Amino acid sequence: MPTPARFRSTIASIVLQPEDLRDLRTFHRALADVNRLRIVRRVGRETICTLRPEAFGEVAAREREILGIAS
Repeated sequence: MPTPARFRSTIASIVLQPEDLRDLRTFHRALADVNRLRIVRRVGRETICTLRPEAFGEVAAREREILGIAS
């Protein structure tokens, strides 16, 4: 089984531009932050932000394109 470092290296080598991988990382890091998720799920008199449901499909399609994975 490859090590995590080897796995990251392999993914990095197949990505066309490092910028693409950075964009995906930024998206996933934002979703992984508990405080950001609390803001999105807030119920009350103010809505701080909302998510576009279609954005998840767009990101998934972009990831498949960047990583060369057939849908």
